[in-house]
Amino acid sequence: MKTKVKFFIVLVTVMLLFHCAPFEVPSNEYVDINYEYSYGELELVDEINSYRNSLGRDELVLINYISSVAGAAATDMASLRVLTHNGATSRFDVVIAEMNVEAVGEILAYGYTDEVSVVKGWDASPIHKKVMVANYDYIGVGIRVDDTDRKYYVAIFARDSRKNIGVWCNGNTTVFGAVVQGSSPCTPTNIW
Repeated sequence: MKTKVKFFIVLVTVMLLFHCAPFEVPSNEYVDINYEYSYGELELVDEINSYRNSLGRDELVLINYISSVAGAAATDMASLRVLTHNGATSRFDVVIAEMNVEAVGEILAYGYTDEVSVVKGWDASPIHKKVMVANYDYIGVGIRVDDTDRKYYVAIFARDSRKNIGVWCNGNTTVFGAVVQGSSPCTPTNIW
């Protein structure tokens, strides 16, 4: 009897030690929402992921919900003909709440005629580059055109809260036009 009990305890212990639930990356339908991507939006994500790959970074997963938030921001900016991070706090709060993510970043551009040029422009700006290549897992994008045919680009990045990576920042930190938000105190250099 003691042997059976010991065997059972060892078996349960081994099962608990080696039981691992697979890490699940949200599908594009993580939050039940449809988002119809333009060719330019898909191209922008491809360009960002190609750039990240060239630096040895992981590709970002395109998420409909985050794109709907980015698209709404791009729509507002195009209608007002103003590129602004105003409203970023609200965008971040809703993405954090709906996606269960722990850090969010946003970069913007306008006036570019193609997505390759946008990514080159972000690469040329140290702060935008840091956001573009940071330890994020997900991306959402929105591109809208104003009444003068100028394009407004919004890219929102998010880091999965189920991962234990690095140090995040509490509140919003605006640094040279890029905005990030996270879940614990730090300096801007700790974000990336």
